[in-house]
Amino acid sequence: MKHLFPLLALVLLLITACQKNETQPIAWLTWEQGVEKAAAQDRKVMVWVYDPECISCKEMDSLTLQHPVISQFLNEHFYCIKFNGKRKEPIVTKGSTFKYMEPLGGGEGYHQLAAALTQSKDMLTYPSIVMLDENMDLIEPAKGKIPPEQLDVILHYVYDNAYKSTSFADYLETFESKVGQWTGKTTVEVERTSSQ
Repeated sequence: MKHLFPLLALVLLLITACQKNETQPIAWLTWEQGVEKAAAQDRKVMVWVYDPECISCKEMDSLTLQHPVISQFLNEHFYCIKFNGKRKEPIVTKGSTFKYMEPLGGGEGYHQLAAALTQSKDMLTYPSIVMLDENMDLIEPAKGKIPPEQLDVILHYVYDNAYKSTSFADYLETFESKVGQWTGKTTVEVERTSSQ
């Protein structure tokens, strides 16, 4: 019996330690919920465009979006919309109606809004992260499976409004990540939009 108390205390300590390291899940919104929330409060939006059957999407979800630093920063500073690029229901936003496009000639169908957000002309890239400002206007999409170190830089670049005045390359030189250092050597590029 005298050994039971220290053992119980150790078990409780381990449970508490494990709970502190749990990832806080991202508070995902639908497109409609995101538009409503963005209209009510001044906050930028991150849209994750995915395909439920996409293996890279599942990998990015588990490795990047569920990373504790990433999910916490997203929940604190952004509205996060999870958008199925093959959604069937039409969406009316900013005076335009976006619909699901049936595949022609045996390809896969897609939602017009997913193509517009990711600036895709011929083929959608899954997964894609799309950054929107407080007015739901496009800042820039980033296509492909993005590691947590890179997404951390992108999120801060947008949150800090650095995209308005600083190149991504210059921002990267001074940014100190809590996730880890990213060298910038991947195929995903993020630049200031030509309209700014």
